[in-house]
Amino acid sequence: MPAAVHLVLRDADPSGIVVATRDNWTGIAYALPAEDFTRLPLGFERPGVYALIGSDEAGEDGSPVLYLGEAEAVANRLRSGHAQLNRADIAWRRIVIFTSQADDLHKGHVRWLEAKLVEMARSAARVVLANVEKKMALPALPEHDQVFVDSFLSNMLVLYPLLGVDSFQQVRITQSSDHESSFPDLPLEFSLEGKVRARGKLSRNGFTLFCGSALRNQMTDSFSASARTRRQVLQDAGHLVDRGDGWSELTSDVEVSSSSLAAVLVAGRSASGPESWRTGDNRKLKTLLA
Repeated sequence: MPAAVHLVLRDADPSGIVVATRDNWTGIAYALPAEDFTRLPLGFERPGVYALIGSDEAGEDGSPVLYLGEAEAVANRLRSGHAQLNRADIAWRRIVIFTSQADDLHKGHVRWLEAKLVEMARSAARVVLANVEKKMALPALPEHDQVFVDSFLSNMLVLYPLLGVDSFQQVRITQSSDHESSFPDLPLEFSLEGKVRARGKLSRNGFTLFCGSALRNQMTDSFSASARTRRQVLQDAGHLVDRGDGWSELTSDVEVSSSSLAAVLVAGRSASGPESWRTGDNRKLKTLLA
């Protein structure tokens, strides 16, 4: 179904300040570089929810990190020495804020939106959540308020990807007929110890490991920090369960940033994706990409 949206690039730059709205909706989003949070306009001193988007500075390839929060005066909350923005271990890049232009959001609404977004980000398992409390109870709301926040959230989820946030989207395996692909649309296999341990395919944002793929529990010293972080995220989200035979199994499709990260997760050690992933007739991924 078509979705009409309005984006204003304040600096004529998509990486700068972006304001987003939709027709027939009171909500408004404001996205900006993290270092520019002091430029938040007065209109954002209302109840709202915010997302801090960054990367873990401790990892060699910077695992994506997300922090979600809410406030009755969201701009003031960010201007008042926010502890997350002062963390040395995370490089925060962007802030995305949602509030209402009609003052129809209240504290109960934004607490519900924050808790729901944390739940969705945890389930999607695409990023590391910086929130200490990774699972929050959804506040009880009267029926009319519940209808309102459900609708408000639906509009937010349309705008988030346009503002560079895909942390709430579940992995969806698209068929080749759904879109024009610039890469081979073939199922690939990863074999270890004479057995096919995992299956997957190249995807728009990297590589998707299929549900049922096995990940070795024993990890060597060459198992990267980013892979350890991603494995922990999958375990926390319930997407990875121990089979009791030295391997854990994915309970859902999982998208990672590259075929090599997928190979490392499966092997429990350093591995090359283009060398390791093969088609059923034993062609290496690197030959398909040549």
